[in-house]
Amino acid sequence: MRYPLSMKATQRCPKCGGKKLWLIDPFRVPSDTAGGQEMFVVPHQSTGGWVSLRANPVGSFELFLCAACGYSELYAKSFAELEARPDGSVRLLDMTDPKAGPFR
Repeated sequence: MRYPLSMKATQRCPKCGGKKLWLIDPFRVPSDTAGGQEMFVVPHQSTGGWVSLRANPVGSFELFLCAACGYSELYAKSFAELEARPDGSVRLLDMTDPKAGPFR
């Protein structure tokens, strides 16, 4: 499958070609605080063997928004500490071909 080039890479909207882009970093969602709550990639990673809904948030998002047409793209940042969850709500889908490495 071929994907269009991203706004982040080209600094241009892939939908309308617009060159005026908003960058919102970090992307926040409405909350009780005036500035909003930063949207985490995973807000509930385990800490010390148990899981809490407010424990150890991981990663954040930046949003690119075309000023002309409104098309937007979210990009995850700082997600290296993600861990798979036993319940399957956080999991890594690895579709790489193990035979496709540099050594054949």
